Amino acid sequence: MREFHSHGLWSGALALACGALLMLFAYSRGETVIGWSLLGWGVMSVTGVIGGSWMVALHGKPGSAFIGAVLGCMLARLVGSALGAWAATPAGIEAARPYVLGLGVGYVPLQLFEAKWFLARGRRSHRSKEAIG
Repeated sequence: MREFHSHGLWSGALALACGALLMLFAYSRGETVIGWSLLGWGVMSVTGVIGGSWMVALHGKPGSAFIGAVLGCMLARLVGSALGAWAATPAGIEAARPYVLGLGVGYVPLQLFEAKWFLARGRRSHRSKEAIG
């Protein structure tokens, strides 16, 4: 449970830091850009922090719950992205570019954080198995 809270805290902090940088950039571009950038960032950040914490809680446990969490997180990101894109469509390219930028800023840093976390966790698990066996 400790890892669940730690992962949520660090991934949330990373998402907020990236969101703050995105807002500084978007602020210099105008009011319309801020809203669409924030929507894209929010979709990816919320699903990333919640889904990543859910995966951490299930990682290493027997059964297929972890795979379900991975697929659920992917599905939530896809549906959220599609709904946001659908909302941005009437506004045209002026909304699409900042929306896609927000998606990227919300997705890439959290994905890298999760990859690093799971790689480190796998190495720790492998080392402990070697020490036992």
